[in-house]
Amino acid sequence: NRTTRAGAHTPLWDGARVIDSQERSNYPLLLNLNDDGEGFSLGVQCCEPMDPQRIGANMRMAVAGLVEALAQEPQRALARIEVLPAEE
Repeated sequence: NRTTRAGAHTPLWDGARVIDSQERSNYPLLLNLNDDGEGFSLGVQCCEPMDPQRIGANMRMAVAGLVEALAQEPQRALARIEVLPAEE
C-alpha cells in the first residue's frame, strides 16, 4: 500500500513496493499550500535562477497580508494589501 496526499492507502500490484518517490513537474515554478489538519505550510519548487527561499518569503508575506486584511478590514481593496516583504 502507498499513502496518498489525502492519507488514503492505495494498493500496489502484488509483489511491488515503493522504494523512493519524488514529486516532479515540467513547470518552472510550482507553489503548494499544504493543509496538515492543524495548520498550513507553503512548498516551493523552482528552476534556477529562481530562489525558492525568496519566492517562499514573498508568498508568506502575501498570505499574511491577505489573512490580516480579512480579519481586520474585510472590505479593504486588494491593491491596499501588503504582499511584498520590505526588502523587495
